[in-house]
Amino acid sequence: MRNYTHFVPSALLLFFLLPLALPAQEVDSLAHKRGRERFEALAWLEGEWQGYGKFTERVTYIRKHYSFDVGGIYFVERTLDMFPPVQPTVEFEMHQDLTLFYRTSPEPTIRAQGFYVEGFVISSSVRVEDGGSKLTIVSEKIENAPPGLRTRYTMTREGPDKFSGLFEMAMPEKDFAVIERLEMKRIR
Repeated sequence: MRNYTHFVPSALLLFFLLPLALPAQEVDSLAHKRGRERFEALAWLEGEWQGYGKFTERVTYIRKHYSFDVGGIYFVERTLDMFPPVQPTVEFEMHQDLTLFYRTSPEPTIRAQGFYVEGFVISSSVRVEDGGSKLTIVSEKIENAPPGLRTRYTMTREGPDKFSGLFEMAMPEKDFAVIERLEMKRIR
Protein backbone atom coordinates (compact mmCIF):
# COMPACT_ATOMS: atom_id res chain seq x y z
CA MET A 1 0.00 0.00 0.00
CA ARG A 2 1.36 3.42 -0.97
CA ASN A 3 1.64 6.33 1.40
CA TYR A 4 0.22 9.54 -0.13
CA THR A 5 0.56 11.74 2.95
CA HIS A 6 3.40 13.73 1.38
CA PHE A 7 0.93 14.86 -1.34
CA VAL A 8 -1.62 16.26 1.15
CA PRO A 9 0.19 19.57 1.89
CA SER A 10 0.71 20.19 -1.83
CA ALA A 11 -2.93 19.36 -2.62
CA LEU A 12 -4.17 21.68 0.12
CA LEU A 13 -1.91 24.47 -1.08
CA LEU A 14 -3.19 24.02 -4.64
CA PHE A 15 -6.80 24.02 -3.37
CA PHE A 16 -6.33 27.36 -1.59
CA LEU A 17 -4.21 29.05 -4.28
CA LEU A 18 -6.23 27.95 -7.32
CA PRO A 19 -8.82 30.74 -6.91
CA LEU A 20 -5.93 33.24 -7.02
CA ALA A 21 -4.91 31.83 -10.38
CA LEU A 22 -8.28 32.63 -11.96
CA PRO A 23 -8.06 35.59 -14.29
CA ALA A 24 -9.32 38.80 -12.70
CA GLN A 25 -11.92 39.14 -15.43
CA GLU A 26 -13.38 35.74 -14.55
CA VAL A 27 -13.48 36.60 -10.85
CA ASP A 28 -15.22 39.91 -11.68
CA SER A 29 -17.70 38.06 -13.88
CA LEU A 30 -18.56 35.62 -11.07
CA ALA A 31 -18.94 38.48 -8.57
CA HIS A 32 -21.12 40.40 -11.02
CA LYS A 33 -23.35 37.35 -11.57
CA ARG A 34 -23.67 36.78 -7.81
CA GLY A 35 -24.42 40.48 -7.25
CA ARG A 36 -27.14 40.57 -9.91
CA GLU A 37 -28.77 37.51 -8.31
CA ARG A 38 -28.54 38.88 -4.76
CA PHE A 39 -29.72 42.38 -5.69
CA GLU A 40 -32.08 41.70 -8.57
CA ALA A 41 -34.31 44.65 -7.56
CA LEU A 42 -31.35 47.08 -7.48
CA ALA A 43 -29.30 45.77 -10.43
CA TRP A 44 -30.86 48.23 -12.89
CA LEU A 45 -28.95 51.00 -11.08
CA GLU A 46 -25.52 49.56 -11.87
CA GLY A 47 -23.33 52.11 -13.63
CA GLU A 48 -22.60 55.85 -13.68
CA TRP A 49 -25.34 58.45 -13.34
CA GLN A 50 -25.42 62.23 -13.42
CA GLY A 51 -28.14 64.75 -12.85
CA TYR A 52 -29.30 67.57 -10.69
CA GLY A 53 -31.18 68.13 -7.50
CA LYS A 54 -33.44 70.93 -6.42
CA PHE A 55 -32.29 71.45 -2.85
CA THR A 56 -34.58 74.02 -1.21
CA GLU A 57 -33.79 77.16 -3.28
CA ARG A 58 -30.60 75.88 -4.93
CA VAL A 59 -29.80 73.53 -7.79
CA THR A 60 -27.11 70.95 -7.11
CA TYR A 61 -25.12 68.83 -9.57
CA ILE A 62 -24.99 65.14 -8.76
CA ARG A 63 -22.84 62.16 -9.80
CA LYS A 64 -23.68 58.66 -8.60
CA HIS A 65 -21.89 55.39 -9.14
CA TYR A 66 -23.48 52.01 -8.39
CA SER A 67 -21.50 48.76 -8.45
CA PHE A 68 -21.28 45.28 -6.97
CA ASP A 69 -18.38 44.80 -4.57
CA VAL A 70 -16.73 42.24 -2.29
CA GLY A 71 -17.52 39.33 -4.57
CA GLY A 72 -21.07 40.55 -5.23
CA ILE A 73 -22.01 40.43 -1.54
CA TYR A 74 -22.59 44.21 -1.40
CA PHE A 75 -24.14 46.72 -3.77
CA VAL A 76 -22.38 50.06 -3.36
CA GLU A 77 -23.64 53.58 -4.05
CA ARG A 78 -21.18 56.49 -4.11
CA THR A 79 -22.57 60.01 -4.36
CA LEU A 80 -20.98 63.38 -5.00
CA ASP A 81 -23.43 66.30 -4.75
CA MET A 82 -21.97 69.75 -5.58
CA PHE A 83 -23.61 72.98 -4.50
CA PRO A 84 -22.52 75.83 -6.75
CA PRO A 85 -21.76 79.07 -4.92
CA VAL A 86 -24.21 81.95 -5.00
CA GLN A 87 -21.39 84.39 -5.85
CA PRO A 88 -18.55 83.48 -8.28
CA THR A 89 -15.80 81.68 -6.36
CA VAL A 90 -13.73 78.50 -6.59
CA GLU A 91 -15.15 77.28 -3.27
CA PHE A 92 -17.92 74.74 -3.85
CA GLU A 93 -19.88 73.16 -1.06
CA MET A 94 -19.77 69.39 -1.57
CA HIS A 95 -21.67 66.51 -0.12
CA GLN A 96 -20.36 62.95 -0.35
CA ASP A 97 -21.78 59.69 0.85
CA LEU A 98 -21.14 55.99 0.56
CA THR A 99 -23.97 53.49 1.01
CA LEU A 100 -23.57 49.72 1.29
CA PHE A 101 -26.63 47.65 0.47
CA TYR A 102 -26.63 44.11 1.85
CA ARG A 103 -28.94 41.14 2.37
CA THR A 104 -29.89 39.84 5.77
CA SER A 105 -30.67 36.28 6.70
CA PRO A 106 -32.47 34.09 7.52
CA GLU A 107 -35.20 36.18 5.87
CA PRO A 108 -33.75 37.79 2.76
CA THR A 109 -34.39 41.50 3.15
CA ILE A 110 -32.30 44.35 1.80
CA ARG A 111 -30.75 46.76 4.27
CA ALA A 112 -28.52 49.80 3.80
CA GLN A 113 -25.75 51.38 5.82
CA GLY A 114 -24.89 54.94 4.71
CA PHE A 115 -21.80 56.95 5.65
CA TYR A 116 -21.99 60.72 5.10
CA VAL A 117 -19.32 63.41 4.92
CA GLU A 118 -21.25 65.34 7.58
CA GLY A 119 -20.48 62.48 10.01
CA PHE A 120 -23.87 60.76 9.96
CA VAL A 121 -24.10 56.97 9.83
CA ILE A 122 -27.58 55.93 8.75
CA SER A 123 -28.94 52.39 9.13
CA SER A 124 -31.97 51.87 6.90
CA SER A 125 -34.48 49.36 5.63
CA VAL A 126 -35.11 49.13 1.88
CA ARG A 127 -38.62 48.62 0.49
CA VAL A 128 -38.89 47.33 -3.06
CA GLU A 129 -42.15 48.09 -4.86
CA ASP A 130 -43.56 47.70 -8.37
CA GLY A 131 -41.13 44.94 -9.30
CA GLY A 132 -38.12 47.07 -8.37
CA SER A 133 -39.12 50.23 -10.24
CA LYS A 134 -39.66 52.02 -6.92
CA LEU A 135 -37.21 51.81 -4.02
CA THR A 136 -37.76 53.48 -0.67
CA ILE A 137 -34.93 53.70 1.84
CA VAL A 138 -36.18 54.58 5.34
CA SER A 139 -33.82 55.34 8.21
CA GLU A 140 -34.16 53.33 11.39
CA LYS A 141 -31.15 54.70 13.27
CA ILE A 142 -29.02 57.78 12.62
CA GLU A 143 -25.76 58.17 14.49
CA ASN A 144 -24.30 61.65 15.14
CA ALA A 145 -27.64 63.38 14.52
CA PRO A 146 -30.29 64.95 16.75
CA PRO A 147 -32.30 62.23 18.51
CA GLY A 148 -35.47 61.38 16.63
CA LEU A 149 -34.30 62.66 13.22
CA ARG A 150 -35.60 60.47 10.36
CA THR A 151 -34.91 60.31 6.62
CA ARG A 152 -36.65 58.75 3.65
CA TYR A 153 -35.25 58.50 0.11
CA THR A 154 -37.47 57.26 -2.70
CA MET A 155 -36.15 56.41 -6.16
CA THR A 156 -38.57 55.87 -9.04
CA ARG A 157 -37.35 54.28 -12.26
CA GLU A 158 -38.62 56.21 -15.27
CA GLY A 159 -37.00 54.12 -18.00
CA PRO A 160 -33.86 52.05 -18.51
CA ASP A 161 -31.58 55.08 -18.16
CA LYS A 162 -33.50 57.53 -16.00
CA PHE A 163 -34.79 57.81 -12.44
CA SER A 164 -36.14 60.48 -10.16
CA GLY A 165 -35.45 60.75 -6.48
CA LEU A 166 -37.13 62.37 -3.52
CA PHE A 167 -35.16 62.96 -0.32
CA GLU A 168 -37.26 63.75 2.74
CA MET A 169 -36.35 64.52 6.34
CA ALA A 170 -38.41 64.63 9.54
CA MET A 171 -37.32 66.42 12.66
CA PRO A 172 -38.30 64.80 15.98
CA GLU A 173 -42.09 64.44 16.28
CA LYS A 174 -42.65 66.15 12.91
CA ASP A 175 -43.87 64.87 9.53
CA PHE A 176 -41.55 64.27 6.60
CA ALA A 177 -40.72 67.36 4.49
CA VAL A 178 -39.14 67.33 1.03
CA ILE A 179 -35.50 68.44 1.16
CA GLU A 180 -34.34 67.60 -2.38
CA ARG A 181 -35.83 66.38 -5.67
CA LEU A 182 -33.43 64.64 -8.03
CA GLU A 183 -33.44 63.88 -11.76
CA MET A 184 -30.79 61.37 -12.80
CA LYS A 185 -29.67 60.01 -16.18
CA ARG A 186 -27.34 57.07 -16.84
CA ILE A 187 -24.10 58.05 -18.55
CA ARG A 188 -22.43 54.58 -18.48
